[in-house]
Amino acid sequence: MARRPSLAIRAKVDGKYRFFAPAWNKNGTLKPGYAKGHQEPFAEYAYYARWTENGRRRTECVGPDASMAVMVAKQRQSIPASRQAEAAANPGERRTVQDALMSWVDWAKAHKDRDTYDSYRRTAELFLEFCAKDGVVHLDQISEGRLLDYKLFLERHPERYAETTRWKFLNQLHGCLRRAKCFVWISKDDMPKKDSGARYAEYPPEHIKLMLVRGCTGTGDWEFVALIGMAGVRRDEIVHVEKGDLDFRTNEVTVRNKPKYDFKVKDRQERTIGIDPALMQRIKKYIDGLPKAQSLLFPAARGGVERHLEKRTKRIANAAGVPVPRKPNHAFRVAYATSLTRKGTDIETVRRLLGHYDIKTTQIYLRSMENQDPRLQAQVKAATAELGITGD
Repeated sequence: MARRPSLAIRAKVDGKYRFFAPAWNKNGTLKPGYAKGHQEPFAEYAYYARWTENGRRRTECVGPDASMAVMVAKQRQSIPASRQAEAAANPGERRTVQDALMSWVDWAKAHKDRDTYDSYRRTAELFLEFCAKDGVVHLDQISEGRLLDYKLFLERHPERYAETTRWKFLNQLHGCLRRAKCFVWISKDDMPKKDSGARYAEYPPEHIKLMLVRGCTGTGDWEFVALIGMAGVRRDEIVHVEKGDLDFRTNEVTVRNKPKYDFKVKDRQERTIGIDPALMQRIKKYIDGLPKAQSLLFPAARGGVERHLEKRTKRIANAAGVPVPRKPNHAFRVAYATSLTRKGTDIETVRRLLGHYDIKTTQIYLRSMENQDPRLQAQVKAATAELGITGD
């Protein structure tokens, strides 16, 4: 199957323009006006071509014509391929795979948290191990065929990595190669499946209450737990929340890009989230006690952006006697999503509030509540009684 060009569809939803993944027909053509996961076509929309050039993500508005969008996207994506061929024709400018990977790992050590850095380092080690066996030395030797061989190498590795882990290693390697201006990759259909039916861990409501009552012993702990638990923001988003992001008149917090911190919201999903008025008033009192020169709500102990947020969350959870999941901050986000759904919020609204690009990601978040949903349990009980099956 030919690789599909990278496109996005921009449409007006709830009074705001947002980007969505476009829907494709089985024959490889676009479904005009449809987005992935949406049953109805948009009334107003436009397609955007996306491609990478000189290590930067580029976007261009094409218009509502589906066939024109595909043609333009293919033309734009041919630019990196031609420049990759130019690099291969100049041996004096050839860069080694090891140099590119080590530069990427050093960058991760300086800019990412410890867990992410360890994951990037393991990705580099695995690909270097494969390159040593396959005789790959320079970046221009990497081809789609070799990357498919690397995928097979991961499948047969003695560590027996799960499919989601193999997806993670390949996805991280893709980011590394793009950073090194190596624009070769395998099709989406050849990638391992990211979703293997796993459920994300979440904090039950009673655990969050315990953390608020018993675990919040430090300055700003209560406000941190309340905000991350009642706004569903990501770890990198909450550490970049500033005083100016809070609107006490409308009781909202805005998640936006922060160029001065070199921070961009994931998938460009900038959004505004409504917050309980009582919580906003407590946050206002907390902000009034902060130094005027301090703009971040939850900075690091020595100032600047907090890079070790999980330590704070683990300390609060341990103080409250609450079990700590593998991703302690992410568990707040899942709890927020399931809480909204149990209260009757439709999944599209939950997707928008969480800042998900694809509604399928939101569906994964909600798996943890499927079997525990009281409404489902009541339906199962009623169906059992109707069949005359009892526990007697």
